[in-house]
Amino acid sequence: MTKTNAFKSAVSIAIAMLPLGLLLRASAPDVPSNVWAPTGEMAAARAGAAATLLTDGRVLVTGGVNGSGVLATAERYSPDGGTFLATPPMQFARTQHTSTLLRDGRVLIAGGVGADNRAVGFAELYDPASNSWSPVAPMYVARSGHTATMLEDGRVLMAGGEDAGVPIGSLEIFDPATGVFTLLDATLRLPRARHAAALLANGNVAIAGGDDGAHIFGVVDIYDPKSNTTAAGATMGTARTAHSATTLLDGNVLIAGGIGAQGALQSTEIYYPALNAFQAATPLLTPRSSHHAILLPHNNQVLIVGGSAGGNAVQSAELYVPWSGDTGTFYAASTPPVPARALATATALSFNANTTVRSGPNDGLLLLAGGSASDTGTNPTKSAALYGFATVKTDQADYAPGTHVHITGSGWKAGEIVTLTLQEEPLKDVHTIAAVQADNIGNIFSDEFIPDDQDVNIKFYLTATGNESGLQAQTVFTDASTYGQSVTFTASVSGNPGNNGTVTFSEGSTVICGSVPLNSSAATCSTSTLSATTGSPHTITAAYSGATGFQSSTGTVSQTVNAKALTVTGITANNKVYDGTTTATINTANASLVGVLFGDGVTLSTSGATGSFPNKNVGTAKTVQIAGLAISGTGAGNYTLTQPTTTANITARPLTVTAAANTKVYDRTTTAAATPTIPSGALQAGDTANFTESYDTLNAGTGKTLTPSGTVNDGNSGNNYSYTFVAVTTGVITARPLTVTAAANTKVYDGTTSAAATPTIPSGALQTGDTANFTESYNTRNVGTGKTLTPSGTVNDGNSGNNYSYTFVAVTTGVITARPLTVTAAANTKVYDRTTTAAAGTLVSGDSATFTETYDNRNAGTGKTLTPGGTIKDSSSVDVTTNYSITFAANTTGVIDKALLTITATDRSKTYGDTATFAGTEFTRTAMVGSESVASVTLTSAGAAAAASVGAPYAIVPSAAVAGAGTNLANYTITYANGSLTVNAKALTITATDRSKSYGDTVTFAGTEFTATAMVGTESVASVTLTSSGTAAAASVGGSPYAIVPSAAVAGAGTNLANYTITYANGSLTVNA
Repeated sequence: MTKTNAFKSAVSIAIAMLPLGLLLRASAPDVPSNVWAPTGEMAAARAGAAATLLTDGRVLVTGGVNGSGVLATAERYSPDGGTFLATPPMQFARTQHTSTLLRDGRVLIAGGVGADNRAVGFAELYDPASNSWSPVAPMYVARSGHTATMLEDGRVLMAGGEDAGVPIGSLEIFDPATGVFTLLDATLRLPRARHAAALLANGNVAIAGGDDGAHIFGVVDIYDPKSNTTAAGATMGTARTAHSATTLLDGNVLIAGGIGAQGALQSTEIYYPALNAFQAATPLLTPRSSHHAILLPHNNQVLIVGGSAGGNAVQSAELYVPWSGDTGTFYAASTPPVPARALATATALSFNANTTVRSGPNDGLLLLAGGSASDTGTNPTKSAALYGFATVKTDQADYAPGTHVHITGSGWKAGEIVTLTLQEEPLKDVHTIAAVQADNIGNIFSDEFIPDDQDVNIKFYLTATGNESGLQAQTVFTDASTYGQSVTFTASVSGNPGNNGTVTFSEGSTVICGSVPLNSSAATCSTSTLSATTGSPHTITAAYSGATGFQSSTGTVSQTVNAKALTVTGITANNKVYDGTTTATINTANASLVGVLFGDGVTLSTSGATGSFPNKNVGTAKTVQIAGLAISGTGAGNYTLTQPTTTANITARPLTVTAAANTKVYDRTTTAAATPTIPSGALQAGDTANFTESYDTLNAGTGKTLTPSGTVNDGNSGNNYSYTFVAVTTGVITARPLTVTAAANTKVYDGTTSAAATPTIPSGALQTGDTANFTESYNTRNVGTGKTLTPSGTVNDGNSGNNYSYTFVAVTTGVITARPLTVTAAANTKVYDRTTTAAAGTLVSGDSATFTETYDNRNAGTGKTLTPGGTIKDSSSVDVTTNYSITFAANTTGVIDKALLTITATDRSKTYGDTATFAGTEFTRTAMVGSESVASVTLTSAGAAAAASVGAPYAIVPSAAVAGAGTNLANYTITYANGSLTVNAKALTITATDRSKSYGDTVTFAGTEFTATAMVGTESVASVTLTSSGTAAAASVGGSPYAIVPSAAVAGAGTNLANYTITYANGSLTVNA
């Protein structure tokens, strides 16, 4: 130890902190990082819509514009299945509006442009729990092109905007607790629209840039909700409108793109709230305006996507990495699927981490939907896509020294090494963490890092980098102190006094740890008594009292102590029947504080406690928010009280709805004018009945059943009531009177009493959907004037016309004139049939056909005269010829074609050698007219001669038909058909001549030892072959006689044995002894 006063000791102090927070995780579609993947389409194409992530993980998409105009429709994207779900429409159509998630899970929709192209002043709330909309009090000023910023206390700040081109400078705040907008005294310095707003870390709101339609501004206003004032902020380096403003994890704000004096901007700048200054930053890769700039949750990169430049949508996307370079760096992201999107809507599918929510619902995903290829919003798309990105996060926002920090992440390349880097702010020491390897689905985990005592009041920036994928992500956590936690201060004394001297730790005049001996030039002091109210942040002084030769010295450190959160248990809420209010009856008798440190005087007061449901609607296990609990006592200032929740049911209120008696004249509906009755006082305040009743059928009758239906207008589609509908049978529908009057009618005689005129009925007498089916008729069908016309018929009413009572009125203005009729012989062609009649003529329906026409003679020919004639009779055979004026006209166009006649020779046969003769009657013919006939024909055949040989049949050819008596064959076209003459072979028997010989002799045959039956003419058999087993010398007497077998006859000269059928007969050879 150096004993000199030349060295002044120095003291440094480190403080510990304890954990806070919760790790959540929800399932999500699997989309690789830096990749866009198509997902389900919206039900409606839309541009200029708004999208808001709901607490259940779905995304509410509202409004916009398409070819149908400005939209009121809404839909919800569900990551589970990647589909858009049907959602009730908003109460007001709007586009380019704001959509803000409130702390209670509802969504505030405000402003925008309506169907009349004017700004909308109306606002409404969407409740995901009931999937319903409810109106709230309108804004004081209708506005579009405004901003809506959620303040730290849950209220929403509306700033600026325009209405029909007139810029707005006013500010107003929506309070979810009251559902009312309040117009602020504070205003923007310059009225403007299309500006950007960002919530700063200190709770203030920076409102930057914008335009008034004529000028583009660079001014920035800072709104302070605590003082409810606006103050001038630093001016941006570039005046811009339709740009983005994104608050980063370090509290600085990225201003990007927009429109400047020369069009779409590529420039960016960083706003430093602590310095109230702007600095030019790395430019965008692509100029753009009206784009989305989204701080990716658990990633800290800003995705720039969509927007337009020069009126056209920008296709590309890019990522801003705040920790790369002095002012961040932009890198190209993968390009979203076509089409390019201006006026699209986008949101991440998870929330940015805070002290209580650490992840979810669906980390690492972003939804982009709708939009148009033009900044006018024409021809928008209904397509949507998901963007995947890597994440890194911790399970708590704050850790105490000695506490493991649980680090997780997703979206990394499977199996790659991910480097983890820690950076302190302010820098006190350096910590290293081992790299981790992503698992097979790209998740990472590390719990290696443990903050130490030197890390008290330190903010840690944790950066993860994929060694193969190049993916990056960043998050932040702290090391602070909460009341009641033990904080350790370490004083390090320079000059190496070793164990000499002491250090006294104190706050002001209060000694915390007195005269703590040095140990290796350091002393420590632990305390858990620092107040969260009095003196916080605390200035802790460490005073060193040195040993001989060492100079006394001091060091200080600031220690913030946060109030300890207390919870309350034991409070319950009663179930209730729906009463139209959110009031809940709570039971506080068993309420108790949880978390008060031993010995602290803290008392729970329940006297002002109230309970309220999130809404008035029916539901089970509904959250009841407790309010009005308070703490008091000497130690109360060190605590904050978290108002607890419990659950209770709201059951539907029973309601009996009874139909009332009703009588009406038939109107073709089942509606009844009477209003069903409900018990007095059954409806709760603010609810209105919407009940009707209807008949069981629309037809006339008595004792008809009347059945009530409907719901209560209760803001919950009527589901806050359970209905008992009571029908009655006192309904009456009387027939509707209808007068039907015949109309005047004139017609030419047509043999009927029908009239073409339609009877008349009073205008509007028929009920919608019914049709008249009325006709009128004459009293007789005959020619005349002053004839009576009588109407008849019914109405087609689905009830056989019985829903009307009819009065039929006849008139005597009917006329039937004689029907002109010219009967002209028609050209006629017929086949000769020996008659002179021909069918012709035109008749009135119901009269019999009695007109004929005749040829001048019956014979076949052309240019024949046809002459008409005859009369007309009705169906009763009454002559009505006088109802016609008939002219008979002959013509010379008659034709009688020759009849067809086929004469066929009859088939014959003969035996070879015979001669055939024909009498001329061996034929058949087709039918002839009447008794006409053919007497004979000439028949010839080459096979008729005796010498005609056997073979193919010979034709018998007919010709020269001779007419029978009374027949004129000139009226026939004759076709002759041949018959056939078959020549059969002649029978021929050849018999061997008997012989004899003596035993031992030999017999031979010359071939002529035979006889033959008669043959034709001189034809003969020259020889035959004769054989016998008895011709040999050895032929015995005992075997005798032996057969002599003839065969193989040989034709004589001029003979063809093919014309014969030959039979051979054996002879006998006798052998004598």
